[in-house]
Amino acid sequence: MIGPWFEELNYRFFLALFRFIPPTSGANHFFESLIANPLLSTWIIAMVFFRFWIREDGETTERRVVLTRMLIALVVAVALSLLPRPWVYWPAPNSNPPYEHLFSRYLQGTGTQNCFPSHSTLVYFTVALGLWPIDRRWSTALVLLTLACISLPRVYIGGHYPVDVVASIFLSVVVLVFVSRASIADKLANRLVSGYGKSAVGSWIFLLWTFELGEGFRGSELIGRAICRFLRWP
Repeated sequence: MIGPWFEELNYRFFLALFRFIPPTSGANHFFESLIANPLLSTWIIAMVFFRFWIREDGETTERRVVLTRMLIALVVAVALSLLPRPWVYWPAPNSNPPYEHLFSRYLQGTGTQNCFPSHSTLVYFTVALGLWPIDRRWSTALVLLTLACISLPRVYIGGHYPVDVVASIFLSVVVLVFVSRASIADKLANRLVSGYGKSAVGSWIFLLWTFELGEGFRGSELIGRAICRFLRWP
């Protein structure tokens, strides 16, 4: 069975985590609730994003350009994260024999066969950190929220290794810095912002984006799977 990068460090992390928070039924239920209930995590991030976008003041255009650059960074980061998946992959901890015994019996064997990287962390960490130029306090709060209510629960129940989360954070930071300094990204962001609201399509796309961000892109995932089944892709 293929193991993750830094396998020993990952294993030690799980041992330390479960010493600090023993894997009881109550703890498992709590972390599973955080994953299952987007109102406790992802919808908070979506609403903060929405509030900054719709705020009308003297800095509305500049703020929307920053938010649009963040969206560009998000698209780039997700695209880059998909490139190594055919070659860099490993099963989730709760489906990997060396780690499986660490988790409650009902969680064993329930993970995916390719959990690298943590896309939930990648998406919401990018949004949270992308708010830094606008409001550092909100950005810091949402980064902590992402780690505590999105990343940690998925690690705790065995859906991801710590290295999956760290890799996502690293990729997010690198892409955000690159996009913030790339003139082509700035030009694209300004063009998109200037065209927003001139047609109903732009408004509908923005509302759909906000809803999917809050729901963890579950709707898009279902549609994507349906298309793959229709086209008979693996």
